[in-house]
Amino acid sequence: MGAPNQPADPQYFLTLFDEFKNVHPEKIKAYLQLAGQRVPPSVWAESTQYATALLAAHMLATSGPQGGGSAGGALTAEQVGNLSRSFQAVFEPGSGDAPLMTTRYGIDFVALRKETIVSMRAVRMFSPRRFPPYGGGGGCY
Repeated sequence: MGAPNQPADPQYFLTLFDEFKNVHPEKIKAYLQLAGQRVPPSVWAESTQYATALLAAHMLATSGPQGGGSAGGALTAEQVGNLSRSFQAVFEPGSGDAPLMTTRYGIDFVALRKETIVSMRAVRMFSPRRFPPYGGGGGCY
């Protein structure tokens, strides 16, 4: 992704989400930049570029017809041709995630956030800085 606060690469974005190929490139860049401000590399680490792309896709999908979609309620199903899939709610009411649950991109963003943040908490919780090595005086192994 490059240096912090730089937007994700629009080509990477379109490789993942070619359904936005008819959206003006400047609009995609703008949404990637906005999403990048909410996805700090210090938190997301190696998932930063993908998380930024997911959030930008969600924002574009809910921005109206020129963005590729429209806002609505929680996404419960989608269909492409004869292929369809349905979703069960994966968030708790009042969790603050309800707006993200309106698109498949937002749902994937929330899932990635849970995986990334939980794994980072676990690593920090059991890091050597928190618990000195065995025999190091007060270790908790």
